[in-house]
Amino acid sequence: MKRKMPFWLPIVAAMLSFPTPIAAQADSLPPAWIYKGSASITFSQVSYSNWVAGGENAYALNSNIDLSANYARGKNEWENNLKLGYGFSWQESIKRKQNTLDVIDLSSKYGRKASERWLYTVLLGFKTQFDKGYASAKDTAKSSDFLSPAYLTLSVGMDYKNKGFSMFVSPVSGKMTMVNSPYLSSMGMFGVDSGRVVRMELGGLLKLGYEKNFWEERVRLKTTLELFSNYMEHPENVDVDWNFALDFKLGKGFSAQLMLRALYDDDARVSVDNGDGTSRKVAKLQFREFVGLGLAYSFDTSKR
Repeated sequence: MKRKMPFWLPIVAAMLSFPTPIAAQADSLPPAWIYKGSASITFSQVSYSNWVAGGENAYALNSNIDLSANYARGKNEWENNLKLGYGFSWQESIKRKQNTLDVIDLSSKYGRKASERWLYTVLLGFKTQFDKGYASAKDTAKSSDFLSPAYLTLSVGMDYKNKGFSMFVSPVSGKMTMVNSPYLSSMGMFGVDSGRVVRMELGGLLKLGYEKNFWEERVRLKTTLELFSNYMEHPENVDVDWNFALDFKLGKGFSAQLMLRALYDDDARVSVDNGDGTSRKVAKLQFREFVGLGLAYSFDTSKR
């Protein structure tokens, strides 16, 4: 007995063989996911032998990785960013490396459009470092370490975006500071009570960001500024975290970088000599500058 062909089979076959108006419209849309990334590494070394003018053997290494995976479709936007940086210098006189760069910075931000420029947004952020650090080359006791400190924030608010500029305003932001090192915990570092591992804060967060390419995309500027105020304790002492990066493409595989970072945290205090043999702990503005020339690689799927 000869079986009849289902009436819907030719229709499905035609839809698979020929683009429909719906399929053509979907093909014309930009991709929902955009991936961007850059990586760079710089190395410097100096060596002396019978050098009359004097000098000291030393070398330095700095590396950076900056990745993002962003989704946008309809009213939904989801941004994910990972920034990794590690660098150190070594001098023969101290026989120990000194960190010049040590950053782990992960953030995930989901937003749903309230209007053309504004989005209802939830932001999750995590920051720490890879290795132990010392306040100066002369110190033998560490002043920081992996997960010491570590900062986990969860914020709810509104996000404004316009041509590379973004402004996230969160009146409700929770911040958790962790000190995983038993030694640093016993010292009561980073605002965590002595012997404790975690400190909780509730406050407000303002995060500004700007990113733009110049000179036929040979120069990229990227900067962020975070301001956090703890409602529960000294809200007037605002924590500041400012990052500035300027990347220059010098040719295929080569780049120059200028990176600046400024930090102010009332809970991260350093010892200051009083001049009478005693010392006191005070909060100070921390500042780091890096200028480097080395190998670089980048990609951007939005330009395909």
